[in-house]
Amino acid sequence: MNANYVLPDAATKMNSAIRARQKNGEYDQVTSTASFSELIGTHLREVSHPSRHSCQWQE
Repeated sequence: MNANYVLPDAATKMNSAIRARQKNGEYDQVTSTASFSELIGTHLREVSHPSRHSCQWQE
């Protein structure tokens, strides 16, 4: 994300927020890729604020 996102400051904030949640174990109990994708998308939107962010998983 940090290398390719168009807004470097926003990328840094989003990356830091996701890593902090990961470190706190917030994703440890997620059992499906669909749930994980939805949760990550929600967390990215909380930090970056444009409601365009989403995360999808396709098998």
